[in-house]
Amino acid sequence: MNFAPSSRITPWVLRLIAANAVVLLLMRTIFISPELASALAFSPADALREPWTFFTYMFVHAGLLHLLGNMFMLFVFGTAVENRMGGRAFIFYYLLCGVGGAAFSLDDTAELTRLLERMASDPTWRAGLAARAKERSRAFSWRLTAEKTLAEAYLPAIELARRR
Repeated sequence: MNFAPSSRITPWVLRLIAANAVVLLLMRTIFISPELASALAFSPADALREPWTFFTYMFVHAGLLHLLGNMFMLFVFGTAVENRMGGRAFIFYYLLCGVGGAAFSLDDTAELTRLLERMASDPTWRAGLAARAKERSRAFSWRLTAEKTLAEAYLPAIELARRR
């Protein structure tokens, strides 16, 4: 892992910039339907009916200036973060932050509570999370601590919401 600052663009930052540019180009030239743009954009009101938007909104931009501003910031900060974390950890962190940003922008806590309850009640999701946590427990003990802390923070909120 290289900790020295670099002005060279890193592989995942380059891929993300290219992906965002291609999506904007395609949406401005070939896929110009407003329905497609709204199907990819995140809306807290429609989030549970359109769960793919938790991911797709990260690649949809309102215009060229919006894209250029975001990609400039990704280049400036993302390159340093990827150099520090490594490629795999960086792309996981990038996507996790994007999905987390959408989740925390839900317009009320009831929607977030319903989403968390749905995830927690799904046996496949729970089994997968448990297996992954067990598999990586030695290498990523900090991640387990974070997941446990998050679960402990949300469980009282879910219980409180159920009582209301």
